[in-house]
Amino acid sequence: MSARAGMRQDGRVRATVARWLTPVREPARRVRVFGGHAGLLAVLGLVAAVLLTAGPRLSNEYADRGLRADVAALPHLSRDLTIQIEQISDGSSFTDPASGRPDRFADTLPQPLPGLVDQTWFAQTIDLDRLTASGPEPPMDGGAVKQFGLSAQTGVTEAADLTAGAWPRSEPGQPAQVAVSVRVAEVLGLRTGSRLEVTGRDSAPLVVSGIFAPRQAGDPVWDDLTYALEPFVPTDDGEPYIAVAVTDAPGVAAVSAGTAAPVTYGWRHRFDERLLNTGDLDAVTTAVGDARRTEWLPGSVVQTGLDTALAGFAEQLASVQALVAVVQAGLLASLFGLILLAAGLTVQRRREELALLRSRGASVATIGRRLLAETVLVQPAVVLAGWWVGTRVPGRSGGVGWAVLGLAVLTSVAVPVLGMLEQRTVTFVAHRQDLTRARPS
Repeated sequence: MSARAGMRQDGRVRATVARWLTPVREPARRVRVFGGHAGLLAVLGLVAAVLLTAGPRLSNEYADRGLRADVAALPHLSRDLTIQIEQISDGSSFTDPASGRPDRFADTLPQPLPGLVDQTWFAQTIDLDRLTASGPEPPMDGGAVKQFGLSAQTGVTEAADLTAGAWPRSEPGQPAQVAVSVRVAEVLGLRTGSRLEVTGRDSAPLVVSGIFAPRQAGDPVWDDLTYALEPFVPTDDGEPYIAVAVTDAPGVAAVSAGTAAPVTYGWRHRFDERLLNTGDLDAVTTAVGDARRTEWLPGSVVQTGLDTALAGFAEQLASVQALVAVVQAGLLASLFGLILLAAGLTVQRRREELALLRSRGASVATIGRRLLAETVLVQPAVVLAGWWVGTRVPGRSGGVGWAVLGLAVLTSVAVPVLGMLEQRTVTFVAHRQDLTRARPS
């Protein structure tokens, strides 16, 4: 009994599966019979889905690359955002206890700038046109004027190696200690222990504590210290020597107090161009403009040209995008036209079959359901495959999910709709393919 019951149960399961597969089996058989027509429509749907998905992604990718390349090529005075304030030191470092933090303002910049900040530096600088230097040994003991700037900037000690001496550690009541590059030492005849005097309105003593060499001269930490690595040597009469030395915060404060030369305090923010994309172009431009108009400290100024550069790029991008949109629209319109032509060809090739069904009492809706059952087996899956292939293309999404969905609907309903329109009127005469039309002699 148990074996018979098991056989009956197995038979019922098979019957249930057969009932479930019946609505699919017949359309699948017809798809195999008319595989050429279904395949043509499927290929067109696949190509359209790939173009619809990959086109905007490629366009965004090349636009983003262009934006990043343009920003990377900007001089640091334009691409970085620097907040500066100038004051004469009273012998101590900047009075704000948070001044030494390079990222002091990084988190308070307008959105989305905080997420784009890659590197920050804090610098205390006495401009080279404020001081002149002299010393007891040539060429410091006479001749051309030696303009001598001082800078205490974060990141310098990590970006250079000492070749002699030590990094500056200035102490109250002692001459301010400075470090110079190998090239500055060669040009100005300096060595560790050399004593100098810098003059503004008054004078202050210096002593060379060390000589360094940069690890990478192209490191952005040296952007504001060009003359620290390569001094300017005069070639004509009347031209000065120009050089910059590295010191520490107490050294800058002591020299400022001794010479009455103002100190420029600067918080420099470098944005990572790899995080920029054209989708955020307007937001970033607006944020940089807002940062420029903000008074971060009493009397402070903001130095950057990034918003101007981004605005110029946006104008160029708008022109290019208009042209790309026209090209893409033309391609897609051509493909949609081919899809409708392929659907019409399919209906024409099956006119006798559909006419026979109508002559036997099938309604227009029945014709539509019959054809729709065939197309939904192929077209949505093919369009989904084309969408997947398109998403493998590098670039940001173009937000065309709705268009891909519309394409799947179009390729699925094109044949049923055209078939129903073709069979609105019942006819009992099928077109014979075995007759030829003879012309009279």
